[in-house]
Amino acid sequence: MSNKTEADFVLHLYKTLQTIGVHLPRVAIITPYAQQASLIRRIFSEYLKEKFDAMVEVNTVDAFQGRESDIVLFSSVRASGCKSIGFLSDVRRMNVALTRAKYFLFVVARCKTISMNPYWNDLVQHAKESNAVVRIPTRKDGRFTFKS
Repeated sequence: MSNKTEADFVLHLYKTLQTIGVHLPRVAIITPYAQQASLIRRIFSEYLKEKFDAMVEVNTVDAFQGRESDIVLFSSVRASGCKSIGFLSDVRRMNVALTRAKYFLFVVARCKTISMNPYWNDLVQHAKESNAVVRIPTRKDGRFTFKS
């Protein structure tokens, strides 16, 4: 399973962090799905070219277990219209995904979709109460409306 719009947004987020002057050591980008990891790897390698291996590591949640990174971008993949959240519903994967960052964790997800699961719903509610949710405007077709 993959989500091109979300993969593009993860790159946009990475570029934004660069632009605002966040020191970006090697950033980890993790996702539950191998197809999404492959897509993100391709998008980032096109952007970073020969700096790719030094700047980012893209992997699945399972492959990243037991490791950590200063900054983690987590791509959940799931979007509107999903009847279930698949691998995301596994609380062990959720634990791994959310505990790999030393300093900064960015979760890219559609809140309404991941909130179908009680654990993710608790996280979303906590994030909302903490003003840690950033809403990204979407078009009628469900795609993000950000400028590259």
